Amino acid sequence: AKFLIMLVVTFIGFGIGLTYLVNGDNADPPVSQLAEFRESCKFLFEVSVGVTELTILEELGRNKLVIDIFVSFFIVISSILLLNLLIALMTTEFEAVRQEAKEEAAYLKAQSCYDLKHRSRYIPPPINWVLYFVVVAVHVLNFIPAL
Repeated sequence: AKFLIMLVVTFIGFGIGLTYLVNGDNADPPVSQLAEFRESCKFLFEVSVGVTELTILEELGRNKLVIDIFVSFFIVISSILLLNLLIALMTTEFEAVRQEAKEEAAYLKAQSCYDLKHRSRYIPPPINWVLYFVVVAVHVLNFIPAL
């Protein structure tokens, strides 16, 4: 939400600035489609996303250098804001995956402890045959004196 507010404030501020630079102080009829605030904000959004080119600025006669610098500054600022948004989204996703991995690790540890506590106490399969032979030998040796 903070990035959205910051992005909206940036677009509105630069939109007002671009509209003022295109119109100037006079009330002459607009010479460009960027003379309206809505169109200026739309142009700035398209520039920040990379959909449009800056050829529309070539038709502006006065304040062209100032407008070029202003739009270039906006491109740098919006790129930084969007990069920060991308980093924040990736960090949030990483934290969600990390939390899920922690929960899964805790579950697997609990499951392993339960299995170790409740399973039979025999030796693992390759060696258990030796144990069976020893058990049979002890029973046979105990059976002989019992006769």
